[in-house]
Amino acid sequence: MFMLKPILKNLFKKSATVLYPVVKRETPEIYRGEIVMNESECIMCKLCETKCPALCIHIDAEKGIWRRSVHECVFCGVCVDVCPKKCLKLTNAYAPAATQENFLEFHAKPRPARKAAPKPAAGEAAAQDDAKEAGKETAKKSAT
Repeated sequence: MFMLKPILKNLFKKSATVLYPVVKRETPEIYRGEIVMNESECIMCKLCETKCPALCIHIDAEKGIWRRSVHECVFCGVCVDVCPKKCLKLTNAYAPAATQENFLEFHAKPRPARKAAPKPAAGEAAAQDDAKEAGKETAKKSAT
């Protein structure tokens, strides 16, 4: 008897939940959903990789591969904030559920290898070494 009143009340009331497959909820503007990347703007600077608190981003700059582990990502948005070219964006789309570890991979233009500094000629190298030694001797004399 004591349950009859709540049962009848809830029976004729509007549903508290959304019938998800049929009706989809609107996401708020500040929702942090899937991460998308504009590959043509990425310079492979690795800032997003170094700042990621979940360590889910891995970049191979020589091959031009930007890779993010979907299972490790916490969708914090730090990678988006630190990107100097603003080529990473958080959408308001729900991230799809996954039962296996998978990676989101983007292929950008590989970063060119750094050129080695030109080596000084043999005479210049000897002169630079002599100047360094003289500087060290002067520093020792002034310390004593």
